[in-house]
Amino acid sequence: MKKPFKNGKYFKLQEFLYSATATRLNIKLEPNEEQLENMENLIYFCLDPLRVYYGKAIVITSGFRNEKLNKAVGGSPNSQHMKGQAADIAPSPGNRVEGNYQILFKLAQKLDFDQLILERKWNSANGYVSTWIHISYNKNGNRRQVIENMIVNPKQFPQDKLKLYPKKSYVLPKLQHKTREEEIKNEEETITEIRRNNKDSK
Repeated sequence: MKKPFKNGKYFKLQEFLYSATATRLNIKLEPNEEQLENMENLIYFCLDPLRVYYGKAIVITSGFRNEKLNKAVGGSPNSQHMKGQAADIAPSPGNRVEGNYQILFKLAQKLDFDQLILERKWNSANGYVSTWIHISYNKNGNRRQVIENMIVNPKQFPQDKLKLYPKKSYVLPKLQHKTREEEIKNEEETITEIRRNNKDSK
């Protein structure tokens, strides 16, 4: 019998398991205990704290994937989504402007994450750039690897638009691994620092 899933304050299991593609293709998503634990860790160490720092709603646009769904959406064969370690996120609809993506991306770099990617894809049907942020957490050790402007299907991207998004890749210094209790205890101090910096920059 599986133990109850520990939902976060802002993020729930249902958000990881919702997929329009899975619904359309009748793909059932049934994560095992290890995958569920990984999603719990991602919520407690990354997503819930990021939601607090950001102060506004954040939406999971792609959460858990099994192998069949991962193939259907064109995911990497080694995607951390299949382990329950990763989620693609975005500001809530109506707030998806470049400035908000940049704020989310910078705030996320204060967290203990494994990989943080600002991804771009040309939406040829509507003629605009789709943007989302990939964030992952690995309980066995986080690389804190950051990639800015990873272009999905670059050949489909208009060249005049492509030059606006130069790719950068770097690794941030590792953070001391904390328990969930320690992470929660330090949230107020981090929030105060972020708010002070935002006030000073005005």
